[in-house]
Amino acid sequence: MPSPLYSTLLSTAGAYIDSAKAVDILGRQLARCSATPDNFGPEHLKAVKLHISGALALYVPDKVKREQLTAKIEALAQ
Repeated sequence: MPSPLYSTLLSTAGAYIDSAKAVDILGRQLARCSATPDNFGPEHLKAVKLHISGALALYVPDKVKREQLTAKIEALAQ
């Protein structure tokens, strides 16, 4: 069962890009910090938030929406 933080991050990303693509991107970024959806926690997000934001931003063409997404990810990492 995915952690609450992973679920929140996935739903946040899914509001901006296709949810299947979000799962793929998050899976690659979780591997960077040796996390899984089940054990993903705040320390993992802090370690890879810039990578997650950058990877997701590639699929959000609107600059304002990219900035909103980045801000939401940053807020989750606090």
